[in-house]
Amino acid sequence: MIATGTLRRAALAALLAAAAIVIDVPGLADAPGSGAEAATLTCVVADGETGGKLAARCRVAGSNGNTWYPPAGTAFRYYAEDGFFYADSAFSIVLPSGEFNVRIGHGFEYEPVDTTIMVGATDTTIAIGLERMFDMADSGWYPGDCHLHIDHDGGYYTVVPADAHLMGRAEGLRIINCLDNGYYFTGGPDPCSTEECIVYMTEEYRSGVYGHMGLLGLEELVLPVSSFWWPTTRETADSAHTQAGALVVSAHPVSSEDFGDIYEWPGSGIARALPVDITEGVIDAFEVMSYSNCHGGIELEMWYRLLNCGFSLPGCGGSDACMNMIESAPLGGFRTYVAHEGAPLTSGGWIEGIRSGRTFVTNGPLIHGFGVGDAGPGESVRVAGADTILNCRLAVECLFPLGRAEVVLNGEVVRTLLFEEGAGSI
Repeated sequence: MIATGTLRRAALAALLAAAAIVIDVPGLADAPGSGAEAATLTCVVADGETGGKLAARCRVAGSNGNTWYPPAGTAFRYYAEDGFFYADSAFSIVLPSGEFNVRIGHGFEYEPVDTTIMVGATDTTIAIGLERMFDMADSGWYPGDCHLHIDHDGGYYTVVPADAHLMGRAEGLRIINCLDNGYYFTGGPDPCSTEECIVYMTEEYRSGVYGHMGLLGLEELVLPVSSFWWPTTRETADSAHTQAGALVVSAHPVSSEDFGDIYEWPGSGIARALPVDITEGVIDAFEVMSYSNCHGGIELEMWYRLLNCGFSLPGCGGSDACMNMIESAPLGGFRTYVAHEGAPLTSGGWIEGIRSGRTFVTNGPLIHGFGVGDAGPGESVRVAGADTILNCRLAVECLFPLGRAEVVLNGEVVRTLLFEEGAGSI
């Protein structure tokens, strides 16, 4: 038995005694070649301070860089990010003798562990304790993914909401919105939801002409769920807004630069009607970060232009990960943190936080302090004139080094704050 990271001895003993693989899903398995000496590596993952079990995103790789996966029926395998799988606090893999790299992570608030393990002729068990570096919920900030799929066309796996719940917990997400239309739709949080992670099955309206919209918090599906010329995105948004609490998000608004292609993805995902829909007041939020935005997934230019026109348009982040696809990147790679009023966290309260602009969107850095004058995220400051001087505050923390923070005015960078070399906080 090998302990990696910081984990209290009593908690370690209890975890090892209770370690079990309980996920039952289809998958593929790697196995040692014929005649190779093999042993089982078992890994147990926990919070390094409390000893509580943690779901995690995991990777096991040999010295040649090849990724190894748990046996069939115990985990989904994914090929992006050098290969990974999700485990509900424990997993086992049969490996040949040799040196292996084990990488374990749990979202943006825990320090990941990257360690080397020697596997011999006998079975080995390792306990990995992950250290929580930040606790955003202590300040009322809760992370979620506004846009992902578990039943997308072309998928390899059959993924159900309980599987998504595990994946969300493994990524440290407190709420995930699966935009899969009628698939397991209930009109509210799925029954598998817990305080640790809410799963909400809802809708993505797709128009090849006008754009795509994420419809969050629906009690009933808005039909039809796809079209070309009719209904328009405005008509669909109006229908969604007849339901109390529904939120309409402009999804991956710049999916391509080919504005003329309305029939094939990614051209069919462009938010062509967005300028009109914004002026009509039917769009509640803008997906600033999405795997499906072109230009690296982050679309600031259009968002800044809309803000500069005087529209109050909250930003949000949705990965658009497709977790039934073997090539999918992880959910939550782009995520939305929402300042939620009161506890416990509710899907309705989280959605209202987006509507009110109490958000920040991130692929890693955590903004735990921001304000202009006496105003915070989502609030406005009225000034007497252009010469008014305002005091601003910013506090950022991140698990990896950052280079700079920028102050943007009317779409232009007016001040740059440089981080000390190797620093992840300011």
